[in-house]
Amino acid sequence: MNRRKITKTISCPKCGKNVNSSGYPGETKIIRCPKCQTKGLFKFIENKQQNKSEKINEIVLSQLSYILVVIVILVSHFVFQTEDFAIFLSFLILIPIFVFFQFDGRIPIGYALLMLALSALTLAFNKNESIANQFAIYAYWLLVVGITCLLIEYLREQRTSKGKKQSG
Repeated sequence: MNRRKITKTISCPKCGKNVNSSGYPGETKIIRCPKCQTKGLFKFIENKQQNKSEKINEIVLSQLSYILVVIVILVSHFVFQTEDFAIFLSFLILIPIFVFFQFDGRIPIGYALLMLALSALTLAFNKNESIANQFAIYAYWLLVVGITCLLIEYLREQRTSKGKKQSG
C-alpha cells in the first residue's frame, strides 16, 4: 500500500527515441514508441542503490503520515476547541495530503479506534462527558478521512488494473 511510483526514461531499441513512463515496482507495462510505433515490454524495478539521504528522506516521509494525524488532533483540540467547522476542515485537509503522498489510508482508521478507546476510558474513569464527546467526534472524522483515502486508493488501483488489461 505504501508503494511509490517510479518514473523511468526508456530508449526505443529501434529508433533510439526516449520515452518517459511511470509505474510501480514489479509492474510490467507495454510501451509504444511515439516515433516508430514499436511496442515493447518494460518491467519497473526499484533501484536498490539509493544513497543514504534518499533512504532517510523515505523514512521521514513514511513517518510523516502518523505525525500529521497527531498534529491535526492536537490543533483541533487545543486551537479550535468547539468550532465545529474549523475542526471539520482541519480533518478534511488530511485527505488530499494522504492521497497525494500515497500514505496508507488505514492510519487514520487506527487513530480513530484509539480515539474511541480514549473516549470510553475518559467517560468511565474521568466522568468528563464533554471531553469524551469531543474524542468521539475526532474518531468520527478520522474514520471519514480513512475510508475516503481507502476508497480513492481502491479506485486508483482499479483504474491502473483496467489500463493493464486494455494495453495487454
